[in-house]
Amino acid sequence: MTDPNKASNVCEVIVPNDLCIGCGTCAGVCPVSCLEMRMGEHAEYNPVVVGKCIQCGLCLQVCPFELTGKANEDVIAEKLFYGKDGVEHRPEVGYYQRCYAARLTSAERLAKRSSGGIGTWLLAKLLERNIVQHVFCVVPDADPAKRAVFAHLRSPEQVWQASRSYYGPVEQSAAIAAIRHLDGKVAVIGLPCFLKGLRRAAMADPRIAERLEVLVGLVCGQLKGRWFGDYLIRLGGLEEQKVSRICFRYKDNQRPAYELIFAAWTRDGSAEPTKLHLSEGYGYAWGRDYFKINACNYCDDTFAELADVSLMDAWLPKYAGQTCGQSLVIARTRQMAELLEEGAANGELLLEPENVQTVIQSQAAVVHFKRELLACRLDLAARQGLTVPAKRVQPRPAGMLATAGIRLRLKAARLSKDAFYRQKSQGPGLATFNQVMAAVRRRDIILRLVRQFYSLPGRALRKALRILFQRPC
Repeated sequence: MTDPNKASNVCEVIVPNDLCIGCGTCAGVCPVSCLEMRMGEHAEYNPVVVGKCIQCGLCLQVCPFELTGKANEDVIAEKLFYGKDGVEHRPEVGYYQRCYAARLTSAERLAKRSSGGIGTWLLAKLLERNIVQHVFCVVPDADPAKRAVFAHLRSPEQVWQASRSYYGPVEQSAAIAAIRHLDGKVAVIGLPCFLKGLRRAAMADPRIAERLEVLVGLVCGQLKGRWFGDYLIRLGGLEEQKVSRICFRYKDNQRPAYELIFAAWTRDGSAEPTKLHLSEGYGYAWGRDYFKINACNYCDDTFAELADVSLMDAWLPKYAGQTCGQSLVIARTRQMAELLEEGAANGELLLEPENVQTVIQSQAAVVHFKRELLACRLDLAARQGLTVPAKRVQPRPAGMLATAGIRLRLKAARLSKDAFYRQKSQGPGLATFNQVMAAVRRRDIILRLVRQFYSLPGRALRKALRILFQRPC
């Protein structure tokens, strides 16, 4: 394998070490267009060399998972936000001005959006106010080989029509190439790693820096390969070629918004989709890291720290019963905070200030995964001799049970891709896939039982104390 210190492009060090997130930043900035994003055998995007590389190293310079970690989130964010009037800092969220709980007031529009609809509202308002003239966001695509693409939108109406969450691979190489030649300012909404690539691209190319006006970040736990959607289609009893479109965040007014529903519409024109609830295998596949892109295991940015404004679901008890959805917002610039507060004053938003600690608590599981468990994954990678990026978290061994859980999730992610590859060659259904994954499921059950056993004395003691102190005198 190529020495990382002597590598001339991402295809020599990032891709071979399975560290590519598939964002396409490298292909978008390549000065001689020698890189092209293609979907590999596991339905994940990777760059491939299609021309003569001039060994400029620019693709490595902009890659969000480049190995040195020198231009990490802390370094870039300090240049963007440090010293601004009213700015504060927390290690978990980065720099911030204000935090809010927010959602649209329009029930009609809210019913068609994921969570509280704030991302759509912000992008549309940026265009309406002429703060930007162009928006790039992910929209559904009719091509079943892609399912979603980064689209160039120029009007608020286009933005309102485009909104929906997509849990699968997209790439922004064409968007970056377009941004370099556009007249006017640009807003982009994306995942933390994609925005990191854009910020690094702006540091390397003044034309990109001049045009990027607002980055809207989405809190992210992990990115899946395209086969995650195909797997859910099959889990719902359908075949991929008979499905016209899918939705990972279908809203049901009879259920709380946190009960995510996967929906698939068939090509026969049926208006009612086939639905798959979290408890029907959707949640298990998500939580056990099926089809997870490996680079996500080495990400330490939970809250999209390089975005001007970051959005997330309000996974908090006080919003648990809502069917309409609720967003939490971190405004890192005064401009974004004022725009949101004007929306509330105009009656377009329901907006209330929120404590930053509450915002952090809402994403506690993701913070734990990207900080505490990352330290263990880095230690595990070092002991296995793997090449991984330098992170803000230092490698540190974990306890036996935590390490066993990490190893199992890493194996589940790898094996699920191999199992589905075999399944596709065998035909419809999931029989082969389930057979291959059966050993991982058994180990998962055993691990959960062992954890329950080790926690049993504490739980038994707490139950005894409750009985003792609640007994009448």
